[in-house]
Amino acid sequence: MFKLRSSTTRNNDSAVQDDETIHSFCLTPDASYFVVFTASLTLHIYSDPLNVLPSDKPIRASRTVARSHEAPVHVCAVDPSSTFLASGSADGVVKIWDLHRGYVTHAFKGHGGVISTLAFRFIHDMSSAINVQPTLQLVTGCVDTKLRVFDLNSKSGGGKPLAVLEGHVSVPRAIDVTQDGKRMISAGRDSVVLVWEFT
Repeated sequence: MFKLRSSTTRNNDSAVQDDETIHSFCLTPDASYFVVFTASLTLHIYSDPLNVLPSDKPIRASRTVARSHEAPVHVCAVDPSSTFLASGSADGVVKIWDLHRGYVTHAFKGHGGVISTLAFRFIHDMSSAINVQPTLQLVTGCVDTKLRVFDLNSKSGGGKPLAVLEGHVSVPRAIDVTQDGKRMISAGRDSVVLVWEFT
């Protein structure tokens, strides 16, 4: 067991803690980063969190971003390559973060309210003789009951969704995408599970 300390600011040789409630957190698939969003709207990124020896001394965040969003972040997700972090806030904005460099690469607006779930869709065709850029998309769920698919390969940094999927009649609470990226499952508060096929 270890304690997380969120700030590198020092006061009398001791780090100052963000004692705010944790609203969302996730671990990258390769366990290289652990990210935490708190009620103070702060993003804390911890490097190599699982290689910390058990200690009573809290570990410090390698990067802290104050005011990461304008409203609380209730959901977050990391892509399969452990490179990008998606964060969805109560104001209907989704941001994509480059975890290694610590900046926002995309900001997706236009959702109909609070973001309720997120999932990455990643396709890398290793069978092709031509080096094709992998497909990287983000699927978002919102309290307006719709799922939206955004293209992260776009250099515009934000924009309209590739698709808006309708089928739920209540808030979608979970999304998962198959490893090959061909199918997706969504589940909502309407007690319905939908299977989607990408064409």
